[in-house]
Amino acid sequence: MAFIYSPPRRRFFKGEKKNVSFRLPKDMISYYEELAKESGLTLTDILIDVLDQAADSLNKHPLKNNRSKR
Repeated sequence: MAFIYSPPRRRFFKGEKKNVSFRLPKDMISYYEELAKESGLTLTDILIDVLDQAADSLNKHPLKNNRSKR
């Protein structure tokens, strides 16, 4: 799989981390594990980036909403 990882420009959610547990399809896990292996990042880093980018694209995070009010 050819992959060029481009990290998000910045993280919109920072601070203390909390352990969560949820189920994902095996194919999805395999896909993101391969991306993590090719990029040299951990699976956790990849999943955090994916979730952060999803929040950014949905315009639902507090920081982006605050920026639009300026």
